[in-house]
Amino acid sequence: MSPDLKAFVTDSNNADFQIGIDEGKWGIEDFDPQFPYWPTVFIWIQSAVKENGQGKYYFKFDLTDYPEKAPTACFWNITENKVLPFELRPTGNEFVKAAFHSTFYGGNCLYIPCDRNAIVNHPDWPVKYPSLCWRSTFTIVHYLNYVHFLLAL
Repeated sequence: MSPDLKAFVTDSNNADFQIGIDEGKWGIEDFDPQFPYWPTVFIWIQSAVKENGQGKYYFKFDLTDYPEKAPTACFWNITENKVLPFELRPTGNEFVKAAFHSTFYGGNCLYIPCDRNAIVNHPDWPVKYPSLCWRSTFTIVHYLNYVHFLLAL
């Protein structure tokens, strides 16, 4: 088992992750303890149900070199196995729009300070958003909690 997979398996079995599952905040889609598509993992995150909205959204996570490198994720159409189009993503305040509707990386990542691809071009983010920017001591729960928070706005 690779070090990044071992770290993710450990973190996904920790109490913080399991509590999120028990509370219905998130879950691993088609959970397979062997993670056959590693470093790709599909995780759903619960959202506030809004007019014409969904109750949860799926994300395709790339966890290469986790947790040394931050995760990166994009909205995913789980039934069609492709990126979820912008028009089907949740809307909300300016933070939600920026995070979920950004064309940064062609919409193939979330535009948030804990996303590996988004932070690359923002060297000021660790100073501006120190509690949100990824650190290798964080677990996937840090990322999931922030996205869950945004989905509730």
